[in-house]
Amino acid sequence: MMVKELREGALDGRKWVYRESPVMNVDPEEARRYDDTLEPMAREYRPSQEEFYIMSRSRVEDGSPA
Repeated sequence: MMVKELREGALDGRKWVYRESPVMNVDPEEARRYDDTLEPMAREYRPSQEEFYIMSRSRVEDGSPA
């Protein structure tokens, strides 16, 4: 994982270690079996979906070269 300081010096020059949580290890087959136990839901569109799409693909550029 790469990290960019949002404020200079925030990481205080130390070396940090990222450890992913074991909760992220999902067995797709087990998840599908669980989903199959749930009551089916009708597909529908909500305006918040468009808002989420825009926000999740937006970024702020600071103008400095990459």
